[in-house]
Amino acid sequence: MKKTIISLIISIFLLVPMFGQYSYMPGDPEVEMLLEFYSTAGRVFPGSSFPLSKKDLYNFAKEIGAENIIDILHYNTGSVVFEESVEITYEQYFRTKEDWEDFSRLFLKAPDFLNLTLNAQDDDLGGVYIQAGIKKEYDKNNLFTLNNFFKSESGNPIMVENGFIREGYFYYMFDSLDLILGRNRVHYGAANFSTFYPSKDIPFLDAFSYKFNLGNLQMQSYIATLENREADVDVLSPSSAEFGLNTIIATMHRFEYSWSKFRAGIGAQSFLVRSDNGFQLGDFFPVFSWHNTVVGDHNMSMIADLSIAPYPGIEIYLMGGMDDISA
Repeated sequence: MKKTIISLIISIFLLVPMFGQYSYMPGDPEVEMLLEFYSTAGRVFPGSSFPLSKKDLYNFAKEIGAENIIDILHYNTGSVVFEESVEITYEQYFRTKEDWEDFSRLFLKAPDFLNLTLNAQDDDLGGVYIQAGIKKEYDKNNLFTLNNFFKSESGNPIMVENGFIREGYFYYMFDSLDLILGRNRVHYGAANFSTFYPSKDIPFLDAFSYKFNLGNLQMQSYIATLENREADVDVLSPSSAEFGLNTIIATMHRFEYSWSKFRAGIGAQSFLVRSDNGFQLGDFFPVFSWHNTVVGDHNMSMIADLSIAPYPGIEIYLMGGMDDISA
């Protein structure tokens, strides 16, 4: 059990009094407020491919008549805004004597003690965004630390993780096509539910992703790389994974139909590891069937989901999938 008894946050804004936000994830206040608006109106939320841009939220809020959210967003077009922020966060914990492991809760979700964000954006066009953070060093034998600050020991006076970049991406928005290239948080599926796709619970995904809108139809796709290294105890043998030699590619394409009270999606997700990185162009086609085309072996899953809002305040959400559909 973990209880925070002291939380001190010191924020130094170098250019503007409040730092703007481009991308929005499930759990962000603006998203939660819009979810409540749509639920109260008896409608399904039209977005299930996160992050959403400020432009997305503005259009969703305008469609439902959520004027207070429109005011909060401060949506501007035709001008470029440059922003910077530095944030120092300190948390002190009261620990019980329980002995359990929760890597996500005890380490990944523990806040960085130092965070720097730089951003330049036009809300209607796109921009660039980068965020770096410094986190205490991971110690599998001592996850129950007293605070989120670094420790010191002889020969290593500042024990921090060497991976500093939390997010860093370029994004551009056409009328019906959104492109994102870089490291970003993602979530595919209904905002308030778990998903078989990459979710908000992973820290980031290094990917090229895009969304294409055709009326009520939206096509979503990403091409990502994953670290290929052996964990302490791995289910794969080094001979099959060739740790450190081959690249792991994760790909997804999903099609979603959305109406006022109904949203349905179907997609395919695949993980590829091939000797000598033997990838083919067909591995990355967005409108394609990896199941019955000759482009090489795929570890593929087919996933379908359905959202229905029968009455105000009630949403029924279903998701199902079939794993290991072999090519």
